[in-house]
Amino acid sequence: MLAKAVEHAKAKHGVDLTHSKTLTRYAQGLIREET
Repeated sequence: MLAKAVEHAKAKHGVDLTHSKTLTRYAQGLIREET
């Protein structure tokens, strides 16, 4: 799931999250599993 978010950020927003620990942790905090 996180890999998809990183791909989306790069493709749609021009943001490379692969080296950003802070943004990666923030994104992980936003991801919730649906039950």
